[in-house]
Amino acid sequence: MVATGFRRRKVVIPPGGRRCFDEDEWADALVCVESGVVELVCSTGEAPRYGRGALLWLTGLPVEVLCNPGRVDAVVHAVSRFRFEGGEPMFADTKAFSGFAVDDIPAAKRFYGETLGLVVSEEHGMLTLHLAGDRPTLVYPKPNHVPASFTILNFPVPDIERAVDELAAKGVEFQRYEGMDGFDERGVFRGGGPLIAWFTDPAGNVLSVLQED
Repeated sequence: MVATGFRRRKVVIPPGGRRCFDEDEWADALVCVESGVVELVCSTGEAPRYGRGALLWLTGLPVEVLCNPGRVDAVVHAVSRFRFEGGEPMFADTKAFSGFAVDDIPAAKRFYGETLGLVVSEEHGMLTLHLAGDRPTLVYPKPNHVPASFTILNFPVPDIERAVDELAAKGVEFQRYEGMDGFDERGVFRGGGPLIAWFTDPAGNVLSVLQED
């Protein structure tokens, strides 16, 4: 059975508390430490500790117990796109989802919701961008975030010049890359291929608008 949408759950471990690790509970989940410190006691004898902002993928790790060695509650959130009840996952039939990091969730929410006009929801300190075509995209916080060197989202538009002008009026600045000839005065690249213009979100992630065929 495949569940649709994102499945989110919150786990709170009190100071000095322990929680036995159930692999099924954490299967296929992106885990974020919201506050406090979590210690993963492994069967190998290792016990790494992770603090606020850490992102973890626990599936397949030899974890036996989750502990809180700190003095405040350790709050952990887990997000998964689907969960299989028995049997092997058939990836050809699953609705995979993508995600990316930012260093400021409130700023990202304003940018994607107000500047770009996307439908944005927030839960457990993370955002979901509800893109057209039933393609939800997860946006999660990462304090030491480093922007990717590639374009993470492309937005096809029927009129790229109008889209660029409207975004520019909202304060969006378009990128012009060294070594690439063909940018016009708006920042639209006309050097070959579909017309495209690149810009960044507040975290420095690269986005684009491009002319539909």
